[in-house]
Amino acid sequence: MKASRRSMGLATVLMVMIAVLAPITAVQATGPVGHTELVPETPRTDTPVIEEGDIDDIVQWGDRVVLAGFFTLVTDRDGTPYGQHYLVAYDIDTGEVDPTFLPQIDRPVQALAVSADGNHLFVLGQFNDINDVPRRKIAKLDWDGNVDPTFVADADARTSAVAVSSDGSTVYVGGFFEDINGVARSRLAALDAVTGVVDPSFDLPLTEGLGSGGTLKVQDLLLTPDDDTLVVIHTANRVDGE
Repeated sequence: MKASRRSMGLATVLMVMIAVLAPITAVQATGPVGHTELVPETPRTDTPVIEEGDIDDIVQWGDRVVLAGFFTLVTDRDGTPYGQHYLVAYDIDTGEVDPTFLPQIDRPVQALAVSADGNHLFVLGQFNDINDVPRRKIAKLDWDGNVDPTFVADADARTSAVAVSSDGSTVYVGGFFEDINGVARSRLAALDAVTGVVDPSFDLPLTEGLGSGGTLKVQDLLLTPDDDTLVVIHTANRVDGE
């Protein structure tokens, strides 16, 4: 049954470059998902200003909003500057930059996901070092911006997409990489959310790049709320040979 579901999902890949994959563990949805009304039409005016660079991803983490991207300078609305590179958080109620979360990262961050328990933040991008701790392209941070020492998932090239299972066991990552922790994985992998170890049972290599100049990459990942389906947006012509 699993094989037939995979074949059905990958038939869609050939038409729209979206792979629909059945993950390793499925759990049942626990309640309604999504918004039930429109947000107010009036934009807020108290949020920080990104003075230099741009933003690639945004997530809410508790009472914070976290921004990731290529920026190198952020300013509070009162004019207070923060020479914060690539990752910054601000208070969702006041709009002020959170001075307790200022991790030092050597290169841009492109994707974010909050852990299922809400205690950690997965960050992915082009970096090789966070707070003088070696972490190649993938890292897990605690509430204070410190690198989690138990989670190691070093990729050999840029990462650009992430999704976390609702039971907190698995982190799906995508990007330009060919291996993680020395394990061959072409642009898509599943990792243990605690240790970063590559899951040996999830191996769906992307091949035959269709991007500019034949670029092969995963652009985005999305898990359905019941964890039963992983949607992969990519630039491949084949996934696991299909």
